[in-house]
Amino acid sequence: TDVLELNAGTAGLIIMVALIWEGITDPIIGLLANRTRSRWGRYRPYLLFGSIPLALSVAAMFLPLGLSGGALVAYCFATHLVYRTVFTFVNIPYIALSAQMTQDSDARGQLAAARMLFAISCGLLLASLTLPLAKAFGGGQAGFFLVSVLYSVIATVILLITFATTREAITDVDEKHPGLGDMVAIVRGNRAFLALLVATVAGLTGYTMSGKALIYYLKYWVGSEAAVTSGLVVTLGAAALAMLPWMFVARR
Repeated sequence: TDVLELNAGTAGLIIMVALIWEGITDPIIGLLANRTRSRWGRYRPYLLFGSIPLALSVAAMFLPLGLSGGALVAYCFATHLVYRTVFTFVNIPYIALSAQMTQDSDARGQLAAARMLFAISCGLLLASLTLPLAKAFGGGQAGFFLVSVLYSVIATVILLITFATTREAITDVDEKHPGLGDMVAIVRGNRAFLALLVATVAGLTGYTMSGKALIYYLKYWVGSEAAVTSGLVVTLGAAALAMLPWMFVARR
């Protein structure tokens, strides 16, 4: 909205449709990954072969082509759709990998907590560095494109390191996986899961609405673009600090 000067409604629609598409592809990739058999394991190949396409899809979203009007909207929509598809291809197996590394529930909880803690810490870094880096790289479309390239390179290296340094300890080649219909029936009968699902949807809705609105609120209502970085750091910092007691509660 501020760099490409897209209408806010159009920009929101692009992101919404792409996220709905990701919601469709998530279970498809999950089913595909569950049925994958390779010399690298079940989930690790997706990190190996998906890391570079993911990096390219991120950079493509920020490529400064000088488009305008309908061509700009079409390009933004197409590249965001591609990004969400490739992101699913990498992210779903990445999340599932920790459950394949150990059957110990405590260890799985610690792996999940560590992943979330570092994800939030990374979010803190992004919140504090993105706008200053974009300005340092020249600002505007070119500045954000160079930032996207930098972040993509770092992410690719991290994903490849993750592939190289993890092992899938659980091997169940003969396991018969339930079909989609069976899985839906299992979920529908799991009251604890459904309660958690409702709580998660409610929490994420509030988190997303406040998080996305915060940037515009600080820039246009408070009147300080510089406060955007501080505001994001404070909110993500609170989330990072909250992870520590919840890790303890989960262990108990």
